[in-house]
Amino acid sequence: MSYFALRYYLAAIFFSFIFIGVIDSITTFEEWILHTAMQFLRNAVQLYATTIGDPVPFVLQPLQTESLLDRDGLHVETDTGTITFDLPIIAQMLFLVFFPTIAFTARIDMKMRLRLLAFGMICFLLFIAVQLVIIASSLYIEPLQSPFAFRITSIIVTILTGGLAIEVALFSTVTIPTPTKVKPFIKRRYFREYANLAIILVSSSVILYLLIYFLGLDAYSGEPMTLDYIYLGFWLNVPVVITFSYFIANLMYEIKRPVHAYKAPKNEKDTPWPSVSFLISAYNEERLIGRCIESIDRAAAKYAGKVDIVVVNDGSRDNTERIISESLRKLKFCSGVFYTIPNSGKGFALAYGLQRTSGEIIFRTDADSALDENALAPMLSHFKNPEVGSVSCWIMPLEGKGAWLKAQNVLCAYYFYTKRAQEMVDGIITQPGPASAYRRDILIKAGGWVDNIFGEDGEITNRVARLGYRGVFEGNALIYSELPETLVGFMQQRARWSVAFFHSRGRNLRLAREVGNSRWPVFLWNLMSHGISLGRGLLWPYMAVSILMGTVGLSTPELITYGVIITKLLGIQAIIYAVAIILYAYRLNKAGKTRYMLYFPLVRFLVIILNFIVKPQALEVLLSWSVRWKEYTTESFRDLRKVVHTSIDPLYPSGEQVAHSKKADDATAAAS
Repeated sequence: MSYFALRYYLAAIFFSFIFIGVIDSITTFEEWILHTAMQFLRNAVQLYATTIGDPVPFVLQPLQTESLLDRDGLHVETDTGTITFDLPIIAQMLFLVFFPTIAFTARIDMKMRLRLLAFGMICFLLFIAVQLVIIASSLYIEPLQSPFAFRITSIIVTILTGGLAIEVALFSTVTIPTPTKVKPFIKRRYFREYANLAIILVSSSVILYLLIYFLGLDAYSGEPMTLDYIYLGFWLNVPVVITFSYFIANLMYEIKRPVHAYKAPKNEKDTPWPSVSFLISAYNEERLIGRCIESIDRAAAKYAGKVDIVVVNDGSRDNTERIISESLRKLKFCSGVFYTIPNSGKGFALAYGLQRTSGEIIFRTDADSALDENALAPMLSHFKNPEVGSVSCWIMPLEGKGAWLKAQNVLCAYYFYTKRAQEMVDGIITQPGPASAYRRDILIKAGGWVDNIFGEDGEITNRVARLGYRGVFEGNALIYSELPETLVGFMQQRARWSVAFFHSRGRNLRLAREVGNSRWPVFLWNLMSHGISLGRGLLWPYMAVSILMGTVGLSTPELITYGVIITKLLGIQAIIYAVAIILYAYRLNKAGKTRYMLYFPLVRFLVIILNFIVKPQALEVLLSWSVRWKEYTTESFRDLRKVVHTSIDPLYPSGEQVAHSKKADDATAAAS
């Protein structure tokens, strides 16, 4: 990890000074464009009516309203009075500051800098366009004409537009794998999934409304300066509210089991359990690979079907090969085989191993993981439903030392609820590498794991789902995996995962427009939330500059107002966190780890580190690498592995070939 985050936020402060200095001019310019556009629409409607010689159609009559522009802002004259539109300029500025900040701090060439700046201009034009749509819509939808409703709607749409604009800019600038075209193998109806999504969204909206009512935000609609920053404070709570909706989805799950809870016909109840092949890729895993194989053997003892293990030793430099051989010889309840190949990356190792498996189900796990002995039956029972293509289980950290590791137990409880919520709409974004099972025939038809990307687990998850198959999360099955024990280790791992985000989503970008699949809204939100987090990360530098430049206007009455609002915001945070603590504790109690709730305060710090430092750092690495590689190839991926090794995670193999005394196919050892 480098000091990029420091210069990134120093640049954000610098550009915040510039944007705040000209914010009045930007506001005036945007209002003038909107005024001109409204006048154009009015004239176009009148010209249309004159041309056809008939009265203006009813549907176009609201567009005949007169638009006015003066020093107080933009107004529209309607039959009920004058409507004044206060634009969400501050929210827009947060996203606009991002583009020059990343353009001038990343180690990229001038062409790429200009490209990012051009996307910043496009983002500004999009903000104007969506404001025009909202203003025009308010002429038809009377509730939108209130200043409060208009501001709330404008803020939300601006956030979504800004997040999407950032993602479009990044995915158009970073060199990513070629997006795949996928034709579904099976046809499904997603009515239940869309109904669940609607319930979750409506519930979240109700929560937002109750929060607005509790805060009394509409009482401050006459104080624009104060209102802008009140809304920014409210915005900071919106992601927490969205997280709260995950709890609603889990409540729905508990009340009524989802459709994947398949009941087999009577003539299928005696069907044998499917055979399963465990597929493991191992690189320098001498410490834990033996424990992993032993845990699979114990689980096989409690599973009625056939179990075998295929291990691919990916050019390890330590004693991994010897330990694999010894562990496979000790198997009692399953069989095993291993292959040693030159170091080629996890994706290649998995693709290599898949061709050498025989089970009906492929259970992909990591060498540093240990399977709970009771995990197989709950997971594999879902494959009785022919629509199910993949199943994952709950991942928890292996026991270890250090407060940072123990805090990740709470993060894993959060991920439990996230997976459950995504499953309710068949929108699980990633079936995690340490604990994911797939039908072998589907994997083969889909082409298996990609061998030249990061994030091959998320990529194959979405590709299989795009084929029409359901993804399931089994919360009653556990697997324990090694997680970083230090803060630096956590940052390095998550930075590598941030690189994987662009690869796994990039390969499946077409999913964002595949509306025939219920996961597209979840996938699109996953993209937008990534962009929103990058914009939200610039809020504090922007607010600090606003205070220094005196644009906040902290008079005594406003300080009192801020104090009341902040107190209420903290109260909401306390309520939401209290609910989260109860639910996380309940879930950790199921795993016998309630004691780790003591580390809950550290979780918030880890999330801040992830959003404010790790994501910008990984983005800068990808952008600087993309300068050298305009096209994504196997060769460029090899170079990226070296870059990740040197700039992000030194524990990740650089991809340099390891000398072997035998060829890969000849270096095969087997144990029964």
